[in-house]
Amino acid sequence: MATPMMVELLDNRELQGKGMTHSCRMSQQALSNLLAVKTDMCGCRFELSVKDVRFIGYPILIDPLKKTSLQMFHLAFVLDARLEPEIVNGFYSLCKRLAVGLKYMDTNKRYLTSQVQAMIVTHEEVANRGKSDNGALDPYDEIAKQSDLAQHLVSIYNTLSTSGDCRVNLDDWFNVSFVMPYKAYANLPQGNYFN
Repeated sequence: MATPMMVELLDNRELQGKGMTHSCRMSQQALSNLLAVKTDMCGCRFELSVKDVRFIGYPILIDPLKKTSLQMFHLAFVLDARLEPEIVNGFYSLCKRLAVGLKYMDTNKRYLTSQVQAMIVTHEEVANRGKSDNGALDPYDEIAKQSDLAQHLVSIYNTLSTSGDCRVNLDDWFNVSFVMPYKAYANLPQGNYFN
Protein backbone atom coordinates (compact mmCIF):
# COMPACT_ATOMS: atom_id res chain seq x y z
CA MET A 1 0.00 0.00 0.00
CA ALA A 2 1.33 3.43 -0.92
CA THR A 3 2.02 5.78 1.95
CA PRO A 4 0.01 9.00 2.18
CA MET A 5 1.88 12.14 1.33
CA MET A 6 1.16 15.76 1.96
CA VAL A 7 0.90 18.00 -1.04
CA GLU A 8 2.13 21.42 0.06
CA LEU A 9 0.57 24.20 -1.89
CA LEU A 10 2.29 27.30 -3.20
CA ASP A 11 1.58 30.48 -1.29
CA ASN A 12 1.00 28.36 1.79
CA ARG A 13 2.25 30.99 4.25
CA GLU A 14 0.14 33.77 2.76
CA LEU A 15 -3.07 31.79 2.61
CA GLN A 16 -2.73 30.30 6.09
CA GLY A 17 -2.95 33.81 7.43
CA LYS A 18 -6.32 34.08 5.70
CA GLY A 19 -7.59 30.90 7.39
CA MET A 20 -7.40 28.68 4.29
CA THR A 21 -6.29 25.07 4.44
CA HIS A 22 -3.57 24.07 2.03
CA SER A 23 -2.84 20.44 2.10
CA CYS A 24 -4.40 17.37 0.68
CA ARG A 25 -3.67 13.84 1.82
CA MET A 26 -3.39 11.34 -0.97
CA SER A 27 -1.28 8.32 -1.77
CA GLN A 28 1.68 8.57 -4.09
CA GLN A 29 -0.18 6.21 -6.43
CA ALA A 30 -3.26 8.45 -6.47
CA LEU A 31 -1.12 11.50 -7.21
CA SER A 32 0.66 9.61 -9.97
CA ASN A 33 -2.67 8.56 -11.49
CA LEU A 34 -4.04 12.10 -11.33
CA LEU A 35 -1.06 13.56 -13.16
CA ALA A 36 -0.61 10.79 -15.75
CA VAL A 37 -1.79 11.96 -19.15
CA LYS A 38 -2.11 10.39 -22.57
CA THR A 39 0.26 11.55 -25.26
CA ASP A 40 -2.63 13.38 -26.95
CA MET A 41 -2.57 15.90 -24.08
CA CYS A 42 1.14 16.64 -24.44
CA GLY A 43 1.79 20.21 -25.47
CA CYS A 44 -1.53 21.36 -23.95
CA ARG A 45 -2.49 23.05 -20.71
CA PHE A 46 -3.31 20.62 -17.90
CA GLU A 47 -5.58 21.81 -15.12
CA LEU A 48 -7.36 19.64 -12.59
CA SER A 49 -9.09 20.58 -9.34
CA VAL A 50 -9.69 18.11 -6.54
CA LYS A 51 -11.43 19.58 -3.48
CA ASP A 52 -9.40 22.69 -2.57
CA VAL A 53 -6.34 21.69 -4.62
CA ARG A 54 -5.59 22.67 -8.22
CA PHE A 55 -2.93 20.97 -10.32
CA ILE A 56 -1.66 23.15 -13.16
CA GLY A 57 0.85 21.69 -15.57
CA TYR A 58 2.28 21.24 -19.01
CA PRO A 59 2.93 17.65 -20.15
CA ILE A 60 5.41 17.36 -22.98
CA LEU A 61 6.78 14.67 -25.33
CA ILE A 62 10.57 14.47 -25.46
CA ASP A 63 11.01 12.90 -28.90
CA PRO A 64 8.52 10.27 -30.05
CA LEU A 65 10.90 8.97 -32.74
CA LYS A 66 13.84 8.26 -30.44
CA LYS A 67 13.57 5.15 -28.34
CA THR A 68 14.88 6.34 -24.99
CA SER A 69 13.86 5.60 -21.43
CA LEU A 70 12.18 9.01 -21.08
CA GLN A 71 9.46 9.55 -23.67
CA MET A 72 7.44 12.25 -21.93
CA PHE A 73 7.23 14.16 -18.67
CA HIS A 74 4.68 16.30 -16.90
CA LEU A 75 5.77 19.29 -14.88
CA ALA A 76 2.98 20.49 -12.58
CA PHE A 77 2.45 22.95 -9.75
CA VAL A 78 0.06 22.27 -6.90
CA LEU A 79 -1.97 25.35 -6.00
CA ASP A 80 -4.90 26.33 -3.85
CA ALA A 81 -8.02 25.95 -6.01
CA ARG A 82 -9.29 29.35 -4.84
CA LEU A 83 -6.40 31.38 -6.26
CA GLU A 84 -7.20 34.15 -8.70
CA PRO A 85 -7.08 33.24 -12.43
CA GLU A 86 -4.16 35.65 -13.01
CA ILE A 87 -2.06 33.79 -10.47
CA VAL A 88 -2.98 30.39 -11.92
CA ASN A 89 -2.16 31.65 -15.42
CA GLY A 90 1.21 32.91 -14.17
CA PHE A 91 2.09 29.50 -12.78
CA TYR A 92 0.95 27.89 -16.03
CA SER A 93 3.19 30.23 -18.01
CA LEU A 94 6.17 29.37 -15.80
CA CYS A 95 5.37 25.67 -15.98
CA LYS A 96 5.25 25.76 -19.79
CA ARG A 97 8.50 27.74 -19.99
CA LEU A 98 10.27 25.28 -17.69
CA ALA A 99 8.91 22.23 -19.54
CA VAL A 100 9.95 23.52 -22.96
CA GLY A 101 13.39 24.46 -21.61
CA LEU A 102 13.86 21.06 -19.98
CA LYS A 103 12.86 19.35 -23.22
CA TYR A 104 15.41 21.41 -25.12
CA MET A 105 18.10 20.62 -22.52
CA ASP A 106 17.27 16.94 -22.74
CA THR A 107 17.44 16.95 -26.52
CA ASN A 108 20.89 18.55 -26.44
CA LYS A 109 22.46 17.34 -23.20
CA ARG A 110 20.24 14.53 -21.83
CA TYR A 111 19.93 16.67 -18.67
CA LEU A 112 16.37 15.68 -17.79
CA THR A 113 16.94 12.00 -18.52
CA SER A 114 19.99 11.89 -16.22
CA GLN A 115 18.15 13.80 -13.48
CA VAL A 116 15.11 11.51 -13.66
CA GLN A 117 17.32 8.40 -13.54
CA ALA A 118 19.15 9.77 -10.50
CA MET A 119 15.80 10.55 -8.81
CA ILE A 120 14.57 7.00 -9.45
CA VAL A 121 17.77 5.52 -8.00
CA THR A 122 17.50 7.73 -4.90
CA HIS A 123 13.81 6.85 -4.48
CA GLU A 124 14.56 3.11 -4.67
CA GLU A 125 17.53 3.38 -2.28
CA VAL A 126 15.43 5.21 0.31
CA ALA A 127 12.53 2.76 -0.12
CA ASN A 128 14.89 -0.21 0.41
CA ARG A 129 16.62 1.48 3.35
CA GLY A 130 13.24 2.34 4.88
CA LYS A 131 12.29 -1.35 4.94
CA SER A 132 15.42 -2.37 6.82
CA ASP A 133 15.87 0.63 9.14
CA ASN A 134 13.57 1.79 11.90
CA GLY A 135 13.86 5.48 10.99
CA ALA A 136 11.97 5.79 7.71
CA LEU A 137 13.22 8.52 5.40
CA ASP A 138 11.07 10.49 3.00
CA PRO A 139 12.29 9.70 -0.53
CA TYR A 140 11.22 13.13 -1.76
CA ASP A 141 13.28 14.91 0.90
CA GLU A 142 16.31 12.86 -0.14
CA ILE A 143 15.70 13.60 -3.83
CA ALA A 144 15.45 17.31 -3.01
CA LYS A 145 18.84 17.12 -1.27
CA GLN A 146 20.63 15.13 -3.97
CA SER A 147 19.15 16.14 -7.33
CA ASP A 148 20.30 19.30 -9.06
CA LEU A 149 16.95 19.68 -10.83
CA ALA A 150 14.96 19.11 -7.63
CA GLN A 151 17.07 21.72 -5.82
CA HIS A 152 16.38 24.24 -8.59
CA LEU A 153 12.63 23.51 -8.51
CA VAL A 154 12.64 23.98 -4.72
CA SER A 155 14.55 27.24 -5.20
CA ILE A 156 12.00 28.44 -7.76
CA TYR A 157 9.17 27.56 -5.35
CA ASN A 158 10.83 29.33 -2.42
CA THR A 159 11.72 32.52 -4.27
CA LEU A 160 8.30 32.79 -5.91
CA SER A 161 6.65 32.22 -2.54
CA THR A 162 8.64 34.93 -0.82
CA SER A 163 9.52 37.59 -3.38
CA GLY A 164 7.54 36.71 -6.51
CA ASP A 165 10.71 36.85 -8.58
CA CYS A 166 13.05 33.99 -9.50
CA ARG A 167 16.28 33.71 -11.44
CA VAL A 168 17.77 30.24 -11.79
CA ASN A 169 20.44 28.79 -14.05
CA LEU A 170 19.88 25.09 -14.80
CA ASP A 171 23.08 23.13 -15.36
CA ASP A 172 24.96 26.34 -16.26
CA TRP A 173 23.10 26.27 -19.56
CA PHE A 174 19.44 27.30 -19.31
CA ASN A 175 18.43 30.53 -17.56
CA VAL A 176 15.00 30.77 -15.99
CA SER A 177 13.80 34.24 -15.02
CA PHE A 178 10.22 34.78 -13.98
CA VAL A 179 8.19 37.38 -12.10
CA MET A 180 4.78 36.93 -10.50
CA PRO A 181 3.54 40.53 -10.71
CA TYR A 182 0.98 40.21 -7.91
CA LYS A 183 3.70 39.17 -5.47
CA ALA A 184 6.55 41.34 -6.76
CA TYR A 185 4.44 44.51 -6.72
CA ALA A 186 3.23 43.76 -3.21
CA ASN A 187 6.87 43.66 -2.05
CA LEU A 188 7.82 47.05 -3.50
CA PRO A 189 8.62 49.70 -0.91
CA GLN A 190 6.07 52.44 -0.43
CA GLY A 191 6.86 55.59 -2.32
CA ASN A 192 6.19 57.87 -5.24
CA TYR A 193 7.26 56.14 -8.47
CA PHE A 194 5.73 58.62 -10.88
CA ASN A 195 6.22 62.37 -11.05
